[in-house]
Amino acid sequence: LDVSEVDEDEGVLTEASNLKGQLHIAGVEKIEVNDKPFEGRIEQQYETGRIFEFDVSTHTVHLLVEWIHYMRKVEDLFWKISITGKRIWWQNDLI
Repeated sequence: LDVSEVDEDEGVLTEASNLKGQLHIAGVEKIEVNDKPFEGRIEQQYETGRIFEFDVSTHTVHLLVEWIHYMRKVEDLFWKISITGKRIWWQNDLI
């Protein structure tokens, strides 16, 4: 998978300059959350989440996600997520 900077004129960024699309992972082999093995489905923890780091290589995706809860006075969660699979690709959504 090739990763490069996105030219704003290419039409793949939202009005807020965010990349919009779908990450596909086929043949998931391993998931780790905060350096510990994770089984099951990764689900949104609070009503809002932000991705601070997004690194994709041939067989692994690394994400640093902040889960934000605005209504209750609880600490936001930070998850370091690593997913290893047989095939990983990004599909841009046309805006």
